[in-house]
Amino acid sequence: MAVTFVRCPACGLARAVLAFNRVSRLYFFCPRCQHVWDTPAKPHSTSYSRRIGDYVYDINIHEITQPATAARFYAKVVNMVRVEAGQTAQVDELHDAYGATPDEAVTNLEAAVKEWVKKQTRSN
Repeated sequence: MAVTFVRCPACGLARAVLAFNRVSRLYFFCPRCQHVWDTPAKPHSTSYSRRIGDYVYDINIHEITQPATAARFYAKVVNMVRVEAGQTAQVDELHDAYGATPDEAVTNLEAAVKEWVKKQTRSN
């Protein structure tokens, strides 16, 4: 995943980083002053269904409400299953993808899904 830089609210350093994310919160860290903070995310739009090869999945998009200097949206794969011989098998979730717009977040996520599916095909 690409590094997401934000401005630290404590010291103003523009190279604080997104250190960890959860579905509803993003956690940031400033290497200069060691300040750690988090920000909530709220649902923006949900359930864009996609299919790639034998895999079917939904994408949820969330808007990040603070800070304004971070990527504004992230997209998350949900409900991914592999369709094989008319049966479905649950697939573990992939990493989230980020973007300045919902479209950019979805585009980045779909690229990550394509790469993940390629790796699955090679390992089978």
